[in-house]
Amino acid sequence: MAVGGIYKTRWGPPRSPRFGGHGGRSAKKDTVGAGEHKIKKEFTDLEKDEFRDEAFEYIANYFENSLAELKERNPEIDYRYRPIDPHNFTPTAYKKALRQPVVGFR
Repeated sequence: MAVGGIYKTRWGPPRSPRFGGHGGRSAKKDTVGAGEHKIKKEFTDLEKDEFRDEAFEYIANYFENSLAELKERNPEIDYRYRPIDPHNFTPTAYKKALRQPVVGFR
């Protein structure tokens, strides 16, 4: 921690973390392993769509399960989870029959 430009620790000023190949000490200074080079993966439109569908399904299940768990732990809470279509759903939580703010997803 710096106070008035003076470091108040007995170890001195903070240092940048040392990572292999980025200023850190390495046993092999002039060699580069094959694991350090990466080729950017190009995703097809099919892969992107499948990922988007799986991610949305995961989030929808998370919300539905979270609402059920909320009700289980709090008897005064009711909920309604309504799937609209494969890409939209509306979760609603009610406390003592009054609607509480919950986010909808599309």
